[in-house]
Amino acid sequence: MAIKPSALINTRVIYCGDNLDQLRKFPDACIDLIYIDPPFNSNRNYEVFWGETKEKRSFEDRHASTHAYIDYMRPRCVELHRVLKKTGSFYYHCDWHASHYVKIMLDQIFGENQFQNEIVELVSIALAVLFDQPIGRVLIHSRIMHSVFANVDLARLS
Repeated sequence: MAIKPSALINTRVIYCGDNLDQLRKFPDACIDLIYIDPPFNSNRNYEVFWGETKEKRSFEDRHASTHAYIDYMRPRCVELHRVLKKTGSFYYHCDWHASHYVKIMLDQIFGENQFQNEIVELVSIALAVLFDQPIGRVLIHSRIMHSVFANVDLARLS
């Protein structure tokens, strides 16, 4: 069965640049599922060599404070909330550096009763014990309690 393209936005495009600039061009309530993997406020610089050409790409994940990080992410999350369909779900990947502050911000944007679940990513028990922290978290919010993607049962892995 072929997937029908969206009549609201071009789904066959990779949008480059700051997502805030791109999101402002989208109509309201046009996206079913949003997953973001933004900087984690880790206070680190990252560098990778990309593709066959080994092009060097880098970014800084540094903010003056946790408050500055939340101030940076808030307008982006407000726009993501705006473009999310009423039945849509929003997944925010983060880690321990700011996850509790991110959750409060998302509760303010979506409403505190719209938090659906949290996925805790544990890559290695040894690392979790060593650093006393799980590796990552995905916070799940929706616009309504019974959204299409938020009611997926997640298996607990042991």
